[in-house]
Amino acid sequence: MQDQKIDVFLLSSRIAIVNAIENPPIATMLADFGYDAERLNAGKELLENAEGQQALKTKEFSEQIAATATLHREMEEAKALYDKHYKIARIAFKDNEGVLTALQLKGRRKRSYSGWLEQSLTFYTNLLGNSIALEGMAGFNITKEKLEAGQKEAKEVEQAYAQQHKEKGEAQQATVNRDVAFDLLDDWLSDYLQIARLALAEKPQYMEALGIVV
Repeated sequence: MQDQKIDVFLLSSRIAIVNAIENPPIATMLADFGYDAERLNAGKELLENAEGQQALKTKEFSEQIAATATLHREMEEAKALYDKHYKIARIAFKDNEGVLTALQLKGRRKRSYSGWLEQSLTFYTNLLGNSIALEGMAGFNITKEKLEAGQKEAKEVEQAYAQQHKEKGEAQQATVNRDVAFDLLDDWLSDYLQIARLALAEKPQYMEALGIVV
């Protein structure tokens, strides 16, 4: 359901339910057909739950968008640093098969977030743990501190990636919860509006007050 249709649905539901509760003559006529105050308030609870779930869904999706933007920003910064260190390492260790393998400098670089994280974190971990490799990088003015900064950037991408997945999952669950709440409200409202048409058949102005087109 599109946002505009959602807004219309919630507004029309509120008009149909709340206007009946707050208008004694209408409430009396509905009560004669089984829709007393308790039953109308049950519908109002379904309405308020649907409104709350919609608000939560909107909040969760905004948080997902923000987390995705953070991930892209962190990735951009970390990738720029890693690319430089990676290219220098390939030159520095071009004749050292063992280091090339340990730093995953052979073959294609992975493009996915998970693949990039695995390669970059392995690169920095194995490089910082190898004194000979550190000496080799130092020959190109890439100090241990610079490599630690690169590792820190990669770990920040890892954290942002985990957060983005968390927010994505919460947004998806919020959508499921919203849809369930809407289905319950829609089911209740369908029966209610049919009864309202019967109960208020002789008072078209009352039907108009509930948003029912005569």
